[in-house]
Amino acid sequence: AQSPRSLTAASALLRPAASRPVPAPRPRPAAMKGVFVRTKSLLMQPPEPPQPHAGEERIVKDEATWKQELPHASYKVLRLKQMEPPSSGKYERFDNKKECGLFVCRGCGYDLYDSDEFDGGREGWASFYDSIPDHVEHNLDSSGGQMHINLHCWRCSCFVGRMSQGHHMVNSTAVDLEPMAPKAKAARMKEYQKTSGKKISRNSSRVSRNSSGRSFGLSKGHSERG
Repeated sequence: AQSPRSLTAASALLRPAASRPVPAPRPRPAAMKGVFVRTKSLLMQPPEPPQPHAGEERIVKDEATWKQELPHASYKVLRLKQMEPPSSGKYERFDNKKECGLFVCRGCGYDLYDSDEFDGGREGWASFYDSIPDHVEHNLDSSGGQMHINLHCWRCSCFVGRMSQGHHMVNSTAVDLEPMAPKAKAARMKEYQKTSGKKISRNSSRVSRNSSGRSFGLSKGHSERG
């Protein structure tokens, strides 16, 4: 014969799971509870997005001021969006093995291109693989009956060149070379990449495209005014 205790245990096992008593949760120590809550809140917080232009302001001037401040040749390029005649710019023959620095906007002095990204003189203009992250804006331009992707300085909105087959074709009259020691330039570029969260894609073969997938470029020898 089974004892009353063994019968009670057997009947408890035969009861449906829903009717079984649920053991009370063990209390979490106060110190551990605080650690858990703080850890959970940190995991749930999204990472802070990069701030490529934190503390910087755009430069806005009227056209009369630009015309007064800029040399005539630079004004035609920077403000009237005229491309230089092919093979006329001094930086088309730039040699980044002999010179090092950053190319800055002639309108406001903003850093635009790293000399390491220089790609030689393509199609008659100084060519770069890419710009400093977020320092050059790409704007679609359909004036003159052709479609182009224009390149503008982020800070002052001055026109510096156009995209062609994935490369930046830059007017020499739109930029100046600021010579820098390699270590100093590398430190500045590292800071730019940190604040933007991006890296420059050197030797990029990407081609700028519109929504239909058609690529836009600057035909050889073409110089549009307007």
